[in-house]
Amino acid sequence: MGSGRGKARRAQGTIAAAPLRPTPKTHPVRFDFGAAAGNYSHKDTWTDDDAHYHCDDGPALIWYDRHNDHVREEYWVHGEQHREDGPAIIEHHIDGSRKEEWRFHHKRHRDDGPYLVEYDKDGKVAAEEWRHHDGLLNDEQIKEIRSGGVAARAAEAQRLIDETLERVEF
Repeated sequence: MGSGRGKARRAQGTIAAAPLRPTPKTHPVRFDFGAAAGNYSHKDTWTDDDAHYHCDDGPALIWYDRHNDHVREEYWVHGEQHREDGPAIIEHHIDGSRKEEWRFHHKRHRDDGPYLVEYDKDGKVAAEEWRHHDGLLNDEQIKEIRSGGVAARAAEAQRLIDETLERVEF
């Protein structure tokens, strides 16, 4: 059994439709947390018709602190954390540091750099982690990505496939 305070906590928060940026087939909603949410005061969410987090033109979840500043943004596509043109999760910390995570169809993944980058308050990289489709990369794989080897081999493989398909009759 729980602590018995869940009902009281849920009663503190209110759910109200917010005048957010609606997009076709998305439904914006604001959740206010009251005092029970620690550092967060409210979050804005966008969902698709199936109630999955989804937004075509920005983050589907935005968490705010008590000063109404963005604290965390999450990009979702039909229920999967996903973004192709940048990090899918961005966290801003009160000391000025931030954390960025790349996700591809809900997997920790990035082709051209570390999937996780933590910056200190001066914007310098403090920590990073490299993954492809949730698999941790070793130093040799990281070195190859930094040199551009993966992209070059992928482009060459695609060229060979296209060339072969042109010669094959179906």
